[in-house]
Amino acid sequence: MVGLWSIGMMASGAGGYQKTATDEHKAANTWRIVAMVSRGLGAVWLLSKFYLGFGRSSAGGVNWAELVTAGSLTLVLLAAAGYASRQSKTHRDLEQQMRWFSHEVKAIAPFLSSLDYIDQKELKKQLSERLFWKDRTAN
Repeated sequence: MVGLWSIGMMASGAGGYQKTATDEHKAANTWRIVAMVSRGLGAVWLLSKFYLGFGRSSAGGVNWAELVTAGSLTLVLLAAAGYASRQSKTHRDLEQQMRWFSHEVKAIAPFLSSLDYIDQKELKKQLSERLFWKDRTAN
């Protein structure tokens, strides 16, 4: 009876990993949209400045203030796009990790139920040591 209860707990734990994976998927998509919008705004900004041109200074030369402003805004948009892309990748990697772990937890319950109580207990001990007692900072 204890064995069945713990197997059920493992299966319900898989649902938590699945929910986390879904949340990470949504976050990855949000960051991807932010990255694409930033890139799009940067492209539109550059094209508009290219086709509209830069104003001339009062002396008839290059208006450096306008050029620096245009360059700064372009760099900010590109930096935002790069940051958003990295965030999207991070969330996508976490999503994949959570989905993998969810599948692992779901698959272990049927396997454990086919074993006798002693073997279940030993395997659970080994899995616990592997999953929960390892140093997360070690390489």
